[in-house]
Amino acid sequence: MQRRVQHNLTLAARCARLEAERGALAKEKEEVVRQLQEARAQLIMAQQRLRHVGQPHGYLLEQLQGAEERARTAEADVKRLEVRRHRWQLLLRV
Repeated sequence: MQRRVQHNLTLAARCARLEAERGALAKEKEEVVRQLQEARAQLIMAQQRLRHVGQPHGYLLEQLQGAEERARTAEADVKRLEVRRHRWQLLLRV
């Protein structure tokens, strides 16, 4: 009987460690996905700039870049707020 209790305690500790590791990996995945999205956005902007190099509308391109940067910032804010809302919803369910 004592061996079973010890085995169950060992399994519970292992389960707790694995859950903590899963949580850390999920956070790491979110960060990598965010970095990938940022890199893709930068690639698209670079490709657009490359297509427009040498054309006389540099002012408009600068304005477009500024608008795109503000849009990216707004998207990041929205995603951050969605994550926070989701976490609060999970906390409130418990």
